[in-house]
Amino acid sequence: MSLYLSAAKQGVIRLFTLPRLSLPLIVTLGLTLAAVLTVVAIANTLLLKPLPDIKDEKNIYSVDVTLHISDGIRVPFLSELNRVAHMQQYYSQELGWGHIQVGDSNVEINTRQYNATRLVSASGTPEMLGLDLVLGQSTSSEEAKHGVWISESLWHVAFGQRSNALNSTIEFAGETRPVLGVLADLKSVDLGNDANDGYYQVWLFNDPLEALTQPEGLSLGARGLTFVKGTAELLPTEESLNDWYKDYVEASVTDERPKAFLLGKPLTTQIQPVRDAFMGESRMLVIALLIAMISLLVMACLNLFNMFIAHYQGRNKEFSIQLCMGSPVQRLRRMIFVENLPMFTFATLLGLLAAHWLIRLLPVLAGDNLPLLEHINIDISSILIGGLIVVIINALFSYIALMHVDKHALTESLNSSGKGTPSQQNQSLGRVLMVFQLVLACLLLTVSLISAKQSFDKVYRDLGFDLPNAFEIAMDYKDEQWQQSLDTYEEYVGSELYLLRESLAERLDALGGKVINVANLPLRVNVEISAFEDPDTQETRTMIVAPWAEGFFPEFSIELLAGRDLLPEDKDTNNVVVDRRFAEERLGSKDWQDIVGKPLRMGRDAENVVNVVGVVENVEPAIGAPIDLSLPTLYRFRARTGSRLSMVVIMPDGKTLSEQEVSEVIGDLDARLGNVSVTSIEQRWESMTQTTRLNMYVVLTVAALTLILAVIGVSGLSQMTAAQKRYEMAVRMATGAKQLSLLKLLLKDAGLMLVLGLVLGFVVSVFGYQYMASLVEQLPDFTWTVSMMVALVLALAMLISVAVPSWRTIQSDPMRVLREL
Repeated sequence: MSLYLSAAKQGVIRLFTLPRLSLPLIVTLGLTLAAVLTVVAIANTLLLKPLPDIKDEKNIYSVDVTLHISDGIRVPFLSELNRVAHMQQYYSQELGWGHIQVGDSNVEINTRQYNATRLVSASGTPEMLGLDLVLGQSTSSEEAKHGVWISESLWHVAFGQRSNALNSTIEFAGETRPVLGVLADLKSVDLGNDANDGYYQVWLFNDPLEALTQPEGLSLGARGLTFVKGTAELLPTEESLNDWYKDYVEASVTDERPKAFLLGKPLTTQIQPVRDAFMGESRMLVIALLIAMISLLVMACLNLFNMFIAHYQGRNKEFSIQLCMGSPVQRLRRMIFVENLPMFTFATLLGLLAAHWLIRLLPVLAGDNLPLLEHINIDISSILIGGLIVVIINALFSYIALMHVDKHALTESLNSSGKGTPSQQNQSLGRVLMVFQLVLACLLLTVSLISAKQSFDKVYRDLGFDLPNAFEIAMDYKDEQWQQSLDTYEEYVGSELYLLRESLAERLDALGGKVINVANLPLRVNVEISAFEDPDTQETRTMIVAPWAEGFFPEFSIELLAGRDLLPEDKDTNNVVVDRRFAEERLGSKDWQDIVGKPLRMGRDAENVVNVVGVVENVEPAIGAPIDLSLPTLYRFRARTGSRLSMVVIMPDGKTLSEQEVSEVIGDLDARLGNVSVTSIEQRWESMTQTTRLNMYVVLTVAALTLILAVIGVSGLSQMTAAQKRYEMAVRMATGAKQLSLLKLLLKDAGLMLVLGLVLGFVVSVFGYQYMASLVEQLPDFTWTVSMMVALVLALAMLISVAVPSWRTIQSDPMRVLREL
């Protein structure tokens, strides 16, 4: 026991007397462990822990029925309650069904307005999911369709957790409803709401039996979430969902044209656990982070292995004396284990502390890209995992330090003068570890840089237009009935919507910028997509219908390729401008300019004919959208109401607009409008690219850490080798050898290791990446240029990391080295 106590004391003393060993280990292992524990905490919360608000999740599944309208355009079919109610009757009565239709709403409580997520749901859905009822009555009550339930977060901020909230009313969508209950925040399912602004949710409930009596409205595109609860043997299969869809369309759609359209489109059905449904792409991100962090931990350990090998090789005489006195090898390994415990303990504490701060920074680093952020923390399981990792690493270090014990060599080392390279040197082990590290580094760099290149290309691609100092000014509709009535016009010019927009434009002129009377910036969130059957080819054509206004194309530098721009005189005509993608789809890549002046039929009806007067360059309306929006685009003067009344203002460079400033100008435009918001095009770009930029920064950080660890590892091994050959180098220099020839000798010694590691790394990265890409659809295609660049950068970094410590050894005074040795 005294031997181990002495080893522990020696380990504590070594923390301060040998900082070249203790400091790199504590910092390198501690920070790498922090990254691993952070990802472990994320994975534990998202993949393993029970969902915080959904009970009995193992028996709850998400049901999806998706229509493929065209390439890249997929719309959910289960967006209406009547369809889900029909499905409920179609299947076993032992199954429980729930449905939520997601939308945004502006609610007013006690004269204060809140942006909330509106959840139109089937009665009993929260109870089926296991959502806690904080206050009030069940959602299956008879009064449910006349009132609303609010989320706990909204209850806290609007009513201060007062129980008399049940006697209050809220206003939204042009009507007033009483609050009948308070439900726990629905956090586990991605509803598109910003958790940083609170889970402000308003629930409305409808009876599924009453929904069965409603006619099929043929509406598509609204976001609906459908859940089924039951045992696995009772669940509908994907094949039966296809049968249900055909039966439903045949029974509910009476018009032959839309019936043929719906039945003629490809269909995708899916039933998956509710956790998988809400996780989405986050699951793959977490798994990728786990793999990356574990790989970095392995690389850090390989570097520390070489450091420990060098340290304990310098203690050969001490081990020789212990063995000659009869001490077994296992006791020496246990002594090394105990001696290293203080360093590893400090590394563990640093890792836990750094992981705690990393988790606190997750909302800033990840934004809204990871769900359940507030539930991610370092718990006892994470601490145990961190401790287990450190214990295993310490045990491996202790074993490897005395892996090949040659007692004869140790005896010779005991009798030798200590000059030169002792025979008991595990150099081959260090070289093998370094080759393995180079292979792993090459694979990680290849995966990281190819993924980073894909993210970079997405973020900084040519959008087809410039980003001037433009702002989108919007006001929410308080009265949804009025909002819907604004779209019911026969002629747009002179309609109520037209006059409302003209009044808004006149007021915005006072801001000192150029007003563009269009609803959205060219980089927009809401895109109007129109699909129709071409009467000539009977093909379904899908396109984007975009608003036009005078100055829109030149102000955003959208290039006019053929024909002319629209003019104010075109307001009362069917003249339109199309983009190049539209023209090439109709007339081909060679004759696309001939579309100018030609009438185009946009449907079977005679009035659905437009005349093309010009062609402009293609634009990308959105970045990071869940569906492909690289669609043909048609620009026309006519506008639609949209979800908000909005308009674009371009300000002089350096001039910004605040919501208060804009509210003073347009706040009293109409009592049925409220909540003025101002969004710059730069803010829109940053918001749309946030997720992609985060992914790019993460993989670039992984790549940088990989390269740094590889450089440190090779540099440490080179420094160890050069230090071991100091005596030989000093003798050669003293006998007249040139420094350049000695440098070549040291580089030649390390050259085989580098060449072998880089060649193997290149081969493993090529085949390994292609294998991973076959398993993970999110990985981009393999790029030879990136792989070659990785090999060149890694080779250059390795040569520098070998040359620098070798050159420093060669520059030493040979006589001084000989005297020291």
